[in-house]
Amino acid sequence: KNSSKLDIRYSLNTKGLGSVNIMNIHKSKGLEFSICYFSGLSKKFNDQDIKDNFLIDNKYGIIIPINNDGIENTILKKLYTRKYYKEDISEKIRLFYVALTRTKEKMIIVSPKLENDNDVKEIVSDNIILKYRSLYDILDSINTKLKAYNKEIDINDLNLTKDYNLSKKNIPNIFTDDKKIQLNEIKIDSEIIKDTHFSKEANYIKTKEEIDNMKYGTYMHYLFEVSNFKDTCSNEVLDLVNKLDLENAKICKEYEFIYEEDNTKYHGIIDLLLIYDDHVDIVDYKLKNIDDENYKKQLLGYKKYIENKLNKKTNTYLYSIFNKTLLEIK
Repeated sequence: KNSSKLDIRYSLNTKGLGSVNIMNIHKSKGLEFSICYFSGLSKKFNDQDIKDNFLIDNKYGIIIPINNDGIENTILKKLYTRKYYKEDISEKIRLFYVALTRTKEKMIIVSPKLENDNDVKEIVSDNIILKYRSLYDILDSINTKLKAYNKEIDINDLNLTKDYNLSKKNIPNIFTDDKKIQLNEIKIDSEIIKDTHFSKEANYIKTKEEIDNMKYGTYMHYLFEVSNFKDTCSNEVLDLVNKLDLENAKICKEYEFIYEEDNTKYHGIIDLLLIYDDHVDIVDYKLKNIDDENYKKQLLGYKKYIENKLNKKTNTYLYSIFNKTLLEIK
């Protein structure tokens, strides 16, 4: 128990392989992930602001109820309520769009079964929109458009454990007799698997200038990672975008992979992967120098993996952020 009422702060490593990031929509702005799960869509929007008896609005002024053998709302309250819902729902739709567009490859929406069978046109009418009270309502209103993607899941078939109930119950003693457990040892032939990676190693004591450059390089990589390469406002990213053909490309950033070959496990992270119908382009960012032979070997490792995986011709490039130079590695 924290009797001193001090904050306990700790950090989580969310960059590791296989890590899962849990966040709300606001925290996700500017980020992208290969697979995104969306849950909690049935939670009702907060509309407490319109339930007060006395309200102030820039358009309708001071709104108060009338006494007509009891407290009743005026037409101003109804107009304000409609205006409030119209603005609030529009903002929720924009926010939902932000959430859905964080996905690079696959989105999985977890929600109760969609029930609405009314045929919806290309544009949902205002009368339906004004009845939205949750993100689930948004999806339910276009259910006929989503039916091809719906998949019903019976929670009883998922074999979920009930371990979360254990803290509320006394765990009984499962050992009811004194019988000894028979232990049979199994010997399995094993081989040592070498773990390696494609990136260049620097096994020496670094100067302060080198450390500062590494920190700046990490920041620049982060800037490229969170940019969407379409309408970015970063000059550094635009310098690269202007050298690439992105119109028909599927863009994958920070593409991480692991594969095993000849008892050696290889690990790599591709800065930028552009997938076209007939070929693939790999672009690796460097802060300045792109003439190092180690960088070329690194890209050859990336190329080998991608060509085996996608069976497409693969081109490799090094990009110098400082010099604004894109060099093809052949």
